[in-house]
Amino acid sequence: MKRSISLHDLPVGESLAQDVFDSQGRLLLKSGTVLIAELKEGLLRKGIEMVYIEVEDPANKDGDSKPDLEQIEKFKAHTDNFAQFARLYDTLLYEVRRTALRGKYNKLMQANLKDDVMLFARYLIEDEQASLRYYLQIKNAKKDYEYEYHALNTAILSILLGKWLGLSLYEIWEVGLTGLLHDIGELQLPEGMLKKKGPLNAEEWALVKTHPILGAKNLLKTDWMPPRVIVGVLMHHERLDGTGYPQGILGSDIPLYPRIVAVASIFNAMTTDRSYARAVAIPASLEELRNRSFGQLDAKVTRILYDKIHAFMADHSG
Repeated sequence: MKRSISLHDLPVGESLAQDVFDSQGRLLLKSGTVLIAELKEGLLRKGIEMVYIEVEDPANKDGDSKPDLEQIEKFKAHTDNFAQFARLYDTLLYEVRRTALRGKYNKLMQANLKDDVMLFARYLIEDEQASLRYYLQIKNAKKDYEYEYHALNTAILSILLGKWLGLSLYEIWEVGLTGLLHDIGELQLPEGMLKKKGPLNAEEWALVKTHPILGAKNLLKTDWMPPRVIVGVLMHHERLDGTGYPQGILGSDIPLYPRIVAVASIFNAMTTDRSYARAVAIPASLEELRNRSFGQLDAKVTRILYDKIHAFMADHSG
C-alpha cells in the first residue's frame, strides 16, 4: 500500500510509488524510480518535501522467511508460457538494482525479493532446456560486466545447478537467493576499486577480501533472510584447499550453497568482459572450471555444469 513520507525521513534506496511533478505540473520522476541521494537532493532543492512510497500492509506481515507459494501458484496458473522468463528477468533485474542501493547504504533488503526469486526459480526448473537456452542467450547478448547482470546471472545458474543436484524447491530458492546476493558486500568498497584495469596493490586486495563479511553483516539486518543464505554469502570465496577467503576454510567445512555459488559466479565472471580481462569462450571456461575442481572447487558441481552445458551446445550446434 502507498504511504506519504517526508523526504527528510526517507532513506536512500526506496522506490517512489507515485509520479512526482513540480509546481508547474512538469513530470520530474516516474513512479518506480529508485531514489538515490542525488535525486533526493534535487527534489528538496525544488521545494518538494513529501513523496509516496510502497509499504508492506502490517496485516499481511507474519515474519515468515518463506515465500508465499499460494500466491505464486495463482500467478503461475495465468502465465504458463516461456515469454514470462523475459518479464521475470527484467523484474528481478530491477529488484537487484534496488538491493544494490540498499547494499551500498547498508540498508535492509526489500521483502518482496523472496517471492520474486521463488517465482523465477519455479519457471527456471520446470523447463531446464529452455532455461539454459535463455541464460546462454543473455550471456551472448551482454558481454560487459555490470554488477546487476552478474548477480542475476549467477542466481540463474545457481538455481539450475540446484535442480541438477537434486535439491528441494526451498533449497533451490535459498541457493538462488545466495547467488543473487553473493557480492552485495562489494558495493560498500570504494567506488572504482573493482574496475581498476591494473592489478590491485596489497592494501586494495586486503580490502576486497572483506566484501563477504560486509555482505553477511548487511544481510543479518534483514529479519526474513535465511541463515543458510547469509552463510553462503560469507563463504562464497572459500576454496576446498584452504586458499580462499575470508577465513581460509578447508574442504567439508564449506557448505553446499557457497560451493554452488562459487562455480556459478566464476563461470559468469570468466565469460564476461571485465576491466582486467576479456571474456573467455564458454568451452574454455568450462575446461578451466574442471581444472580448478582438482583442489579448489567442488568436483561434483563443476562436473554437472560441464556436462549439462556441453550436452546442450552439442544438441544445438546445428
